[in-house]
Amino acid sequence: MNKLRDHVALIVAVLLGAGAIYLGTHWKKEPTTQILPADVLSPGVLYASSFPDLSGKARPLGEWQGKIIVLNLWATWCGPCREEIPIMIKMHEKYRAQRLTFIGLAMDEQAPVEKYAKEMGINYPILLGDISLGEFGRRLGNSNGGLPYTVIIDRTGKIITTRLGGVDEKFLEQVLQPLLQVKT
Repeated sequence: MNKLRDHVALIVAVLLGAGAIYLGTHWKKEPTTQILPADVLSPGVLYASSFPDLSGKARPLGEWQGKIIVLNLWATWCGPCREEIPIMIKMHEKYRAQRLTFIGLAMDEQAPVEKYAKEMGINYPILLGDISLGEFGRRLGNSNGGLPYTVIIDRTGKIITTRLGGVDEKFLEQVLQPLLQVKT
């Protein structure tokens, strides 16, 4: 009887796991964009926030102060995150000479992030978040903690807009073009 119970438990676990993977990669929730109040996260607090890179070195976001930042919270296990990364690679290459940078902030373990970044040829900084990344995301306006979550920050450190759900090239161009036109 114990073997039967163990087999049933294993089958149920496999089915639940398969269902979770399916939903994570196929469930399409419409992205939501919001304009945040100016006091959500001050530039000083934002730039003082620090996360390790793939080599383990702490990297404060202030390292990119004075640039337009597209900060993307993501994970390797997140289907919509994986879909938008090629767009971000392309856009980073297109605009990095104009003082714009993409930063990937992964809510994941180092090994899978490092492997995925290498496979995809990610050309922008990748930082790693731990359990505190959820709270950091909430302070950036991500009240439900969903991924992917993208925050666009102007050269003064002001959060211009956020988006829960995947981004596409059209959305990024619409938001970034006015910011690129501002001379500082």
